[in-house]
Amino acid sequence: MIAEVGRRAEGLQSIRLPHQSAKRHCLRVVRIRRGRCCPHLTIMLAHGGIAERHNERRMLARIIAFFAGGEHWTRHHLLVFLLTFFSYASLHASRKTLSTVKSSLIDKWTDNGTHGVAPLFPDAESAESFLALLDGGFLASYAFVFVFGTMTEWLHFYSKVFYATVWITGGVFQSVAWPTEICIMGNWFGHNSRGAVLGLWSSCASVGNILGTLISSRAVELG
Repeated sequence: MIAEVGRRAEGLQSIRLPHQSAKRHCLRVVRIRRGRCCPHLTIMLAHGGIAERHNERRMLARIIAFFAGGEHWTRHHLLVFLLTFFSYASLHASRKTLSTVKSSLIDKWTDNGTHGVAPLFPDAESAESFLALLDGGFLASYAFVFVFGTMTEWLHFYSKVFYATVWITGGVFQSVAWPTEICIMGNWFGHNSRGAVLGLWSSCASVGNILGTLISSRAVELG
């Protein structure tokens, strides 16, 4: 639809065309700057689709504004989010591989025909025992950390130096993973959006576990 509007500009004016929802026309406001003479204006109104796309953009903008908390994001924010997300997801993916390939490892470790080399274990039972001890070691190291939370209460030992030493030592071993990622995310995203952003970002661990299982199982199938 083409509507021709003729008007001489003597000031700042606005021309509004009536909204026709039945024909799905898009309402457009035309402004004429002061001091310019525009005797004829031609306004193009396209049929169906423009209004719908406009509403979709508004809805998307509202969703982004909700997560952003009123802050302005750039492509650098998106890049930081994706890099930290997939870096920590990759860490969790690497942890899932051992549990997925255990049966394949047992077969390889007990295979007598591996290029004329003696097998790593004489039988499957020995290989399973080794993997059980390996899992037990992982769980023991994980459980050992919980002791520090109550050890000072049991011994009635309170020391700022001991407290700082334990936390610094733990931070040294963990600094390559979670603390670094959280520090980067905290510096890039402000307080207003940090709750929603980190809530979405923290799913990286679950995504990494899923990807690790899928990739390692596929690798086992391919041999």
